[in-house]
Amino acid sequence: MEGTYDVPYDLKKKFSAPEYTELLNIFKANDENSNGTIQKSELLKILKNLGHRESTEEDVSAMLAKVDLNDDKELSFTEFLTLMSDFNTVESSGDTVVTVNKAGKEVVAKSSGGSLHTYAVEERECFSRVINQNLVSDPDCQEFLPIDPESDDLFKAVDNGIIFLKLVNIIHPGTIDERAINKKKDMNIFLMKENLNLALVSIKSIGCKVLGVNDELIMKHAENIILGILWQLIRIILVKDINLKHVPELARLVDEDNDEEFNDLLKLPVEELLVRWLNYHLKKAKSDRTVQKIGKQMSDSIVYATVLHQLDKDCIDLNEVKNEDDERKRAKLVLDGATKLGITPLIGPADIVSGNTKLNTIFTADVFNHKHGLEELTQEEYEAAAMLDDDVEGSREERSFRMWMNSLGIDDVYVNNLYEDARDGM
Repeated sequence: MEGTYDVPYDLKKKFSAPEYTELLNIFKANDENSNGTIQKSELLKILKNLGHRESTEEDVSAMLAKVDLNDDKELSFTEFLTLMSDFNTVESSGDTVVTVNKAGKEVVAKSSGGSLHTYAVEERECFSRVINQNLVSDPDCQEFLPIDPESDDLFKAVDNGIIFLKLVNIIHPGTIDERAINKKKDMNIFLMKENLNLALVSIKSIGCKVLGVNDELIMKHAENIILGILWQLIRIILVKDINLKHVPELARLVDEDNDEEFNDLLKLPVEELLVRWLNYHLKKAKSDRTVQKIGKQMSDSIVYATVLHQLDKDCIDLNEVKNEDDERKRAKLVLDGATKLGITPLIGPADIVSGNTKLNTIFTADVFNHKHGLEELTQEEYEAAAMLDDDVEGSREERSFRMWMNSLGIDDVYVNNLYEDARDGM
């Protein structure tokens, strides 16, 4: 209930909007009952998480006495903000703050120019692994790969633009002429800017949103901006072959009970295809589970374990997973099972447990790409799906127009298939 966290305006105005939001999020993360209070005993831990490692219990006692708090062993949000305003906890010093929410997910807050922003450490770690997996053998990337997922090296590694340009060419080979990429060691700022501007234009041309992003933000290592761009590129890399052209067996996912046709599948975003694929195998396994959206519903690992067992009964002991009470151990069993399928997991057990939609989409797509387990189509089914005669030139033109439309950044508009999505004229 939002009213629980209301504070007097005079107190609220002591903080900038980003600072206030960050402190509110930190407070909520420690408000276990969502009743607008935290235990006073938690204050020392919060201060240390905010970067004040030198704080002691004596400091906390003095702070509590200074603001004359009642002796109920609880701290309201108003009292918490009063302490923070006196403690001057939020400064534009560039400090890094690491907090842990109830799901165990680390979130980093960076202060820059008097404002705060956050990013999930787990996404930085996963995206680093994806880049390592795709580019570690590229001779032009040897200088800054592999990236250490446990550090902030990712943001430094992308600031010369080369990684962005290479990822674009993985998505659509030949989009960028390799001769146009500056690859010198210790590039000066002008060459870095050339690469970054070329990268931003190219990224926009393939349908990604880069509105308001410029080379300066990337060179200043704006973490949330960089991760936002990388997520769009990584998503495309992992799902670009999940379509009827590359996997005609997806036709098995047609919902015949609702008179769906093959063309209806073309209208679906990849995430929905993956949901259907999961439910297909859950139904085959006679499971009582169904998935509506990738994310939180995967956090107990049972869906993943059931699907992996359906794909290869030797890769995972389904009963062992179901009988394991510890959620992280269950997730570890799932990742071990994926490894037996030949997958190098890009996420960790905590990422499954947290239910992060992006990271679980990455894992689900990775499993699909390695082994989808869908029955092959007969010749008659291929012909019924009209997939034997592929108009290569037509496909290329459709892709170009679709990417142009997506690059416009129109709210609530994303074109999955030009012909189908434009049919109604909207």
